[in-house]
Amino acid sequence: MIMKSTVAGMGGSLRPRASVLRCRAFHVQLSGISNRLEYMNMKKKKRKTAIRFKTMTCREGVYYLAAIAFVFIAALIRQMNPMLLFASLLICPLFLAWRMGRQNLQQLTVKRKVPKRVHAGDTFVAQIELRNSHRKFSSWSIVAEDHIETVRSGLNLKQPIQHPAVYFEHVEPRGERRKNYIGRLPHRGLYRLRHITLSTRFPCGFFRSWTQVEESEEMLVLPRIGKLSASWISRQHEATENKQRRKYMPSRVTGEFLGVRHWQHGDAKRWIHWRASARHNQPVIKQFERHQNQDTAILLDLYHHGDYNHGDVASRAAENIELAVCFAATLAIEIIRRGGCNLLFGTYSQKHEIFHGQATVSLLEQILDHLAVIAPSSDDCLAEMLLDALAESDPNADLVLITDRPVNLNDQERFRRYKNDPRLRILAQRLRVVDVSDRKFSEIFEV
Repeated sequence: MIMKSTVAGMGGSLRPRASVLRCRAFHVQLSGISNRLEYMNMKKKKRKTAIRFKTMTCREGVYYLAAIAFVFIAALIRQMNPMLLFASLLICPLFLAWRMGRQNLQQLTVKRKVPKRVHAGDTFVAQIELRNSHRKFSSWSIVAEDHIETVRSGLNLKQPIQHPAVYFEHVEPRGERRKNYIGRLPHRGLYRLRHITLSTRFPCGFFRSWTQVEESEEMLVLPRIGKLSASWISRQHEATENKQRRKYMPSRVTGEFLGVRHWQHGDAKRWIHWRASARHNQPVIKQFERHQNQDTAILLDLYHHGDYNHGDVASRAAENIELAVCFAATLAIEIIRRGGCNLLFGTYSQKHEIFHGQATVSLLEQILDHLAVIAPSSDDCLAEMLLDALAESDPNADLVLITDRPVNLNDQERFRRYKNDPRLRILAQRLRVVDVSDRKFSEIFEV
């Protein structure tokens, strides 16, 4: 009885183990099916993302095919087997050229390095790096062609896509080569460097095989920088000498020695004038004079209505707009280079933009980036821009209005909404108007 109960107990314990094993086997089958599906999906993704090669027949290949066709037809007409064999042998170089041309582009990676910002008309250097990841085969006669297109231009000019290219004679296995090309973009705006096309006609020149590698970057072309004449600089100094403010700083030697004053709580001990303190029987502090340049507000008014691609009048208007933008950029660079002041820069294109702060390099970058893509407006909102600048600028700041058309603040038709506004009288006294369409403008600025 004991044996039977033991066997029965063992049999009862074997049944759940068998079910567990069957469940495990079923789970293994499901996991195998899921792994297979994942593998198939990965293969589909690789096919979609695989580099596609295209091949076209060149002129030399057409001539070679014509020669093969001539030999083959002559052999058929004359019924000459040696000529048929010769024609079949001529096909072999054609197939090898097609196959080796495609093999020459496999496992190639390309990278591009270009500057993020460049001024219009200045040359820039772009670097193309080509790497061959193949273990055994070299790559020969590779042409890397770049594609530069205009994304946004200040004048919306129709500009063709540019195609600079570099030539790589040989790239060894697991090696890399770098080549540079020099470019020049004449107009300001935002440009995009799209894909790079790798092509080759190796080995015989019968076929041209190529592929496109996605390598997109953007480059900002800033306005041209001109030269201010000596008359403008002297006039600017004369205007600021009468309004120049002085600050007396006891903490740093930033100017000429002015005098001494009584010591106050918080003053540094190193600026104590000991001899003068002995004479006054109390501590006195050295005081220096520091000159600060006058704050400046630059306002850019761009107005145009129409198309720039047709007509002499439209082309002259486009030139005046570009000249105004160049002068504004040059003046901002000159003021920030001089330093020691605050700068307000206001424009009105599609919307009113004001940049205000201390004259630093970061403020200059913001201004130049904005001027690179600024476009003229068809709305006349000069009065609103002037009043906003008057409210945000310092009362003693120098106001400079750069415009591409004559401006008269006493024009009642243009400023009829503000004819009784006393702020216009203040503007008429403080505002300095620079009209780039005036003939005398060439005396103060040149590009």
